[in-house]
Amino acid sequence: MTKSNGFIILLIAAITGCMGNNLTNFTRPDNSQIVVGETSRDQIIEIMQKKPDAVGKKMYNNTIVDVFEYSYIGDESQADIKDDNYLPAKTQYYYIEKDIVVGTEFHSSFAIDHTRYDEDAIGQVIKGKTTKDEVIQLFGNPGILLGKALVTDSASGAIGYHYRNMQLVSPTDLRTYATKVVFEYDGDGVIQNIEYESSRNNS
Repeated sequence: MTKSNGFIILLIAAITGCMGNNLTNFTRPDNSQIVVGETSRDQIIEIMQKKPDAVGKKMYNNTIVDVFEYSYIGDESQADIKDDNYLPAKTQYYYIEKDIVVGTEFHSSFAIDHTRYDEDAIGQVIKGKTTKDEVIQLFGNPGILLGKALVTDSASGAIGYHYRNMQLVSPTDLRTYATKVVFEYDGDGVIQNIEYESSRNNS
């Protein structure tokens, strides 16, 4: 890593609050390894092979959960967007209630495991008709898995997709883009609610 790249990474880490345990890299587990409603907090540490970079709490749909966070920032050669000054970052969140995982969330702008998705395809999902399996066929492996505790009363769970990137145009100009969509489904796996957000920030 060059001296300038090191400075950039430290700057972005300070801005995003992702300093963690020296930002050591991690591999995203397969969704089958972390079972919402079953996996314990101790098992998370075993599967991730290290303690979380940060621990906190969050209000999620009127439920206060503990949050395990794993984060890592790379250099521009690893980014999914091959353009000047794009630095890849990834974060894995585990939402925990009473020592059990009740939700997970992952986003990445690394080329190897990026979570970009087709935002234009959201309109193809029809509430009350499209199924969870059809959403996965349309968008791919979900980065967000939420159990009953983290969704609205009428839903049984949710899947979703989250992507964000960072472009450091200059030491004082950090530009970010973020997009996230969550599909809540009922007991039959039919989509009942869609929440979508997108933001672009030029600092």
